Amino acid sequence: MDFNLYQFWDSNSTSNSRLTNKSIKMAEQELGVDLPELFIDLLKVQNGGYTKGFAYPMTIETSWSKNHIPLYELFGIDLYHGPGNSSNILYSTYMIEEWGLPEKQVLLSGDGHWWITLDYRKSTIPSVNWIDCECSEDIHVANNFTDFIRIDFVYLPTYSPNLNLIERLWHFMRVKILNSTYYEKSSEFKSAIVSFLGGIKLYKEELRSLLTLNFRTVGGTSVHLSQTSS
Repeated sequence: MDFNLYQFWDSNSTSNSRLTNKSIKMAEQELGVDLPELFIDLLKVQNGGYTKGFAYPMTIETSWSKNHIPLYELFGIDLYHGPGNSSNILYSTYMIEEWGLPEKQVLLSGDGHWWITLDYRKSTIPSVNWIDCECSEDIHVANNFTDFIRIDFVYLPTYSPNLNLIERLWHFMRVKILNSTYYEKSSEFKSAIVSFLGGIKLYKEELRSLLTLNFRTVGGTSVHLSQTSS
């Protein structure tokens, strides 16, 4: 397909600052890899966040589905928040150790149970892999990032967080309690979640603009869904 960098992204769901050549070089030095050129080009348009709500067709069944894997978010580069920002490829080193993931991976997308990664185990030019440790899945997806991105993606709105209000809330919570924060113990992380939910009224104004019924379709048309009383 004719790939358009500017039609890949939806909203900017991260707090990552605009990408610079200096930050790219520093990230590559920290990770010890050369990042794919097309991946960098995408991050120069928007430094991570929600995609338009894509799914990558698969011929091999995974823990996610019989015929596809989701790509509703692509991580960016954040030099300043380290493991506190989960939408950050520099989170990879921490998560590899935390979850017992295979070595030489750069995490592109995932939720802690599954990951889409750049796999550098066999070459300095990475392949793209699907990893689900709980299901012992380590599956080859594409030979390189360009092949992965330039395929004809399938739009699956039901998996697109921007079309699901509760997903917007969960992501908002993740930004508030994870970004810039490292929890040494799981009990501390649990306490932060409980505290956020207990004090959710503090974020009333931010949530008022976030949790609306205004959506944009794949074709770019704006749609407003009216609430109905039961």
